[in-house]
Amino acid sequence: MNFMFYNCHSLKTLDLSYFDTSQLINYYCMFEGCDSLESLNLTNFQYNLSNGEPSYHIIPSLTNLKELYISKFLNNHLKNDECKNIGSMECPCILFAPEGILENLKGRDWFYWKGGIFKWPDYNKIFTVSSEDNLLHNPCYNLQGMRVKTMKNGIFIKNGKKMIGK
Repeated sequence: MNFMFYNCHSLKTLDLSYFDTSQLINYYCMFEGCDSLESLNLTNFQYNLSNGEPSYHIIPSLTNLKELYISKFLNNHLKNDECKNIGSMECPCILFAPEGILENLKGRDWFYWKGGIFKWPDYNKIFTVSSEDNLLHNPCYNLQGMRVKTMKNGIFIKNGKKMIGK
Protein backbone atom coordinates (compact mmCIF):
# COMPACT_ATOMS: atom_id res chain seq x y z
CA MET A 1 0.00 0.00 0.00
CA ASN A 2 3.01 2.30 -0.42
CA PHE A 3 1.75 5.52 -2.06
CA MET A 4 -1.67 3.87 -2.56
CA PHE A 5 -3.60 7.16 -2.63
CA TYR A 6 -0.64 9.24 -3.79
CA ASN A 7 -1.63 12.63 -5.26
CA CYS A 8 -5.38 11.94 -5.09
CA HIS A 9 -5.94 15.69 -4.98
CA SER A 10 -9.74 15.50 -5.35
CA LEU A 11 -10.23 12.89 -2.62
CA LYS A 12 -12.22 14.45 0.26
CA THR A 13 -13.38 11.46 2.33
CA LEU A 14 -11.83 8.04 2.77
CA ASP A 15 -13.16 5.22 4.92
CA LEU A 16 -10.75 2.30 5.33
CA SER A 17 -12.56 0.86 8.36
CA TYR A 18 -13.54 -2.26 6.40
CA PHE A 19 -10.07 -2.95 5.01
CA ASP A 20 -8.29 -5.93 6.59
CA THR A 21 -4.79 -4.53 7.04
CA SER A 22 -3.61 -6.99 9.70
CA GLN A 23 -0.93 -8.43 7.39
CA LEU A 24 0.06 -5.07 5.93
CA ILE A 25 3.82 -4.46 5.79
CA ASN A 26 4.31 -1.67 3.21
CA TYR A 27 2.30 1.52 3.70
CA TYR A 28 4.83 4.34 3.37
CA CYS A 29 3.25 7.70 2.38
CA MET A 30 -0.16 6.12 1.74
CA PHE A 31 -1.90 9.49 1.68
CA GLU A 32 0.92 11.71 0.39
CA GLY A 33 -0.48 14.47 -1.83
CA CYS A 34 -4.09 14.03 -0.68
CA ASP A 35 -4.27 17.74 0.00
CA SER A 36 -8.10 17.92 -0.17
CA LEU A 37 -8.71 15.03 2.22
CA GLU A 38 -11.02 16.21 5.01
CA SER A 39 -12.15 12.96 6.65
CA LEU A 40 -10.08 9.80 7.15
CA ASN A 41 -11.44 6.73 8.89
CA LEU A 42 -8.79 4.32 10.18
CA THR A 43 -10.82 2.80 13.04
CA ASN A 44 -9.71 -0.78 12.31
CA PHE A 45 -6.33 0.05 10.79
CA GLN A 46 -3.35 -2.00 11.92
CA TYR A 47 -0.21 -3.32 10.33
CA ASN A 48 2.12 -6.24 10.70
CA LEU A 49 4.94 -5.53 13.17
CA SER A 50 6.93 -8.69 12.38
CA ASN A 51 9.56 -6.68 10.47
CA GLY A 52 10.43 -4.67 13.56
CA GLU A 53 10.23 -0.91 13.19
CA PRO A 54 6.97 0.33 11.66
CA SER A 55 6.92 2.34 8.47
CA TYR A 56 6.57 6.08 8.66
CA HIS A 57 4.76 8.96 7.01
CA ILE A 58 1.30 7.46 6.87
CA ILE A 59 -0.64 10.67 7.58
CA PRO A 60 1.62 13.68 8.35
CA SER A 61 0.85 15.70 5.22
CA LEU A 62 -2.94 15.93 5.59
CA THR A 63 -3.13 19.64 6.34
CA ASN A 64 -6.84 20.01 5.44
CA LEU A 65 -8.00 17.09 7.55
CA LYS A 66 -11.06 17.99 9.64
CA GLU A 67 -11.93 14.51 10.99
CA LEU A 68 -9.63 11.62 11.88
CA TYR A 69 -10.92 8.26 13.14
CA ILE A 70 -8.19 6.16 14.72
CA SER A 71 -7.82 2.65 16.07
CA LYS A 72 -6.33 1.68 19.41
CA PHE A 73 -3.48 0.12 17.42
CA LEU A 74 -2.64 3.45 15.74
CA ASN A 75 -2.73 5.26 19.05
CA ASN A 76 -0.14 2.81 20.36
CA HIS A 77 2.11 2.57 17.28
CA LEU A 78 2.16 5.83 15.34
CA LYS A 79 5.33 7.82 15.88
CA ASN A 80 5.08 10.88 18.11
CA ASP A 81 5.20 13.44 15.30
CA GLU A 82 3.16 11.49 12.72
CA CYS A 83 0.34 14.09 12.74
CA LYS A 84 2.59 17.14 12.88
CA ASN A 85 0.84 19.11 10.12
CA ILE A 86 -2.74 18.24 11.07
CA GLY A 87 -4.93 20.88 12.70
CA SER A 88 -4.16 24.25 14.23
CA MET A 89 -5.21 26.09 17.37
CA GLU A 90 -7.63 28.12 15.24
CA CYS A 91 -9.02 25.04 13.50
CA PRO A 92 -8.19 21.79 15.33
CA CYS A 93 -9.00 18.49 13.64
CA ILE A 94 -11.75 16.42 15.28
CA LEU A 95 -10.34 13.15 16.64
CA PHE A 96 -12.61 10.12 16.93
CA ALA A 97 -10.84 7.57 19.12
CA PRO A 98 -11.96 4.36 20.82
CA GLU A 99 -13.34 5.09 24.25
CA GLY A 100 -10.78 5.22 27.03
CA ILE A 101 -7.51 5.32 25.08
CA LEU A 102 -6.94 9.06 25.45
CA GLU A 103 -8.84 9.53 28.69
CA ASN A 104 -6.19 11.88 30.13
CA LEU A 105 -6.97 14.41 27.35
CA LYS A 106 -10.75 14.58 27.93
CA GLY A 107 -12.30 17.91 28.88
CA ARG A 108 -9.86 20.10 26.95
CA ASP A 109 -10.94 22.43 24.16
CA TRP A 110 -8.00 21.24 22.08
CA PHE A 111 -4.98 19.01 22.66
CA TYR A 112 -1.81 17.72 21.04
CA TRP A 113 -1.76 14.13 19.82
CA LYS A 114 1.13 12.69 17.82
CA GLY A 115 2.23 16.24 16.97
CA GLY A 116 -1.15 17.42 15.60
CA ILE A 117 -3.70 19.72 17.16
CA PHE A 118 -7.06 18.07 17.79
CA LYS A 119 -10.36 18.48 19.58
CA TRP A 120 -13.02 16.02 20.66
CA PRO A 121 -16.30 15.70 18.75
CA ASP A 122 -19.17 17.72 20.19
CA TYR A 123 -21.29 15.03 21.81
CA ASN A 124 -23.55 17.50 23.60
CA LYS A 125 -26.20 17.49 20.89
CA ILE A 126 -28.19 14.27 20.58
CA PHE A 127 -30.30 13.47 17.53
CA THR A 128 -32.82 10.66 17.08
CA VAL A 129 -32.63 8.48 13.97
CA SER A 130 -34.46 5.39 12.85
CA SER A 131 -32.77 2.06 12.15
CA GLU A 132 -33.87 2.41 8.51
CA ASP A 133 -31.63 5.45 8.08
CA ASN A 134 -29.30 5.03 5.07
CA LEU A 135 -25.95 3.83 6.48
CA LEU A 136 -24.44 2.87 3.13
CA HIS A 137 -23.57 6.45 2.17
CA ASN A 138 -23.55 7.86 5.72
CA PRO A 139 -21.51 5.53 7.94
CA CYS A 140 -22.38 5.22 11.61
CA TYR A 141 -20.14 4.21 14.53
CA ASN A 142 -20.70 2.90 18.02
CA LEU A 143 -19.11 4.64 21.01
CA GLN A 144 -16.05 2.39 20.68
CA GLY A 145 -15.39 3.82 17.21
CA MET A 146 -16.40 0.68 15.33
CA ARG A 147 -18.54 1.06 12.21
CA VAL A 148 -22.00 -0.51 12.51
CA LYS A 149 -24.22 -1.80 9.72
CA THR A 150 -27.54 -1.19 11.50
CA MET A 151 -28.55 1.23 14.20
CA LYS A 152 -30.74 -0.56 16.66
CA ASN A 153 -31.31 0.69 20.18
CA GLY A 154 -28.36 2.61 21.55
CA ILE A 155 -26.17 5.64 21.10
CA PHE A 156 -24.17 6.06 17.89
CA ILE A 157 -21.92 8.62 16.19
CA LYS A 158 -22.88 9.68 12.67
CA ASN A 159 -21.35 12.61 10.80
CA GLY A 160 -19.63 13.64 14.03
CA LYS A 161 -22.93 13.87 15.93
CA LYS A 162 -24.27 11.75 18.75
CA MET A 163 -27.49 9.98 17.80
CA ILE A 164 -29.92 7.67 19.52
CA GLY A 165 -31.07 4.72 17.42
CA LYS A 166 -34.66 3.58 17.85
